Amino acid sequence: DWVKLMVSGGRITPGSDATRLQFDEPEVRAAADAAHAAGRRLAAHAHATASIAAAVAAGADSIEHCTWLGPDDTIVYDPAVAAQMAERSIYACPTTHLRFREVNSRRGAGWLEARLTTIGRMHAAGVPIAFGTDCGIPHVPHDRWAEGIVWLEHAGLSPVAALHAATGAAARCLGLSAEVGTLTVGKRADLIAVEGDPARTLAALGPVRWVMQGGTIRVGERAA
Repeated sequence: DWVKLMVSGGRITPGSDATRLQFDEPEVRAAADAAHAAGRRLAAHAHATASIAAAVAAGADSIEHCTWLGPDDTIVYDPAVAAQMAERSIYACPTTHLRFREVNSRRGAGWLEARLTTIGRMHAAGVPIAFGTDCGIPHVPHDRWAEGIVWLEHAGLSPVAALHAATGAAARCLGLSAEVGTLTVGKRADLIAVEGDPARTLAALGPVRWVMQGGTIRVGERAA
C-alpha cells in the first residue's frame, strides 16, 4: 500500500548519517509520482531538515520521524515547511517511545526538549500528527507502545489530541478511516478496555483489561 523512501539516513543504521539528504527533490518527486500513479502513498523517512523540505516539496504523503535535524545533529525547525505540511495535509509521524528514556546526558536532555518542542510546534501549526513508534528496534518492545503516546502529551498535545493521533488521524493517514479509527457503527470494532478515562489522563491506557478484535474479545479477563 505504501512506498517508503529513505530521504535521509537513519539514526541507528551503521554507516548512515541521519543529518544528510540522500535524495534530492527531483528524485523524491519521481518516487512520489510513481507511487501515486500506482495508487500507492509515499512515506518519506526523513530526519534531516533538508530531507523533510525535499519530501514536502515533492509531494510525500507522510514524513516518518520528522526530527528536523541540522548538520551538527541539533534541531533546526523550519516553520515555513511545517506550514506547507499543514496546508497540504502531509502527516508527521514522530516516533516517540522508550528510546527517549536513554537520553540522560546534558546534551541529550537538551536534544529531547527541543524534539518535543518541535512536535508541539507542528501540532500548533496545524500539521496532522499520526502516532507511530519504532517498535521492534532495541529497547522499544511491542508491548509498551502506549508509552509513546504519553510523550505526545509532554510535547504539548492534550490527552484527547494524543489519543486522536493514535486512532482517527492514524487511520486517515493510512487510508483506513472507512474501517477503523473511530467508534462508529459499521466499522471493525477493534477496541480495548482500560481502567479510568484516558481522555483525562493517558496513564489510564495501562493496564489493558481486554482486547476486542472485529467485535470479539480475544485477549483478557472476558476472553474465555
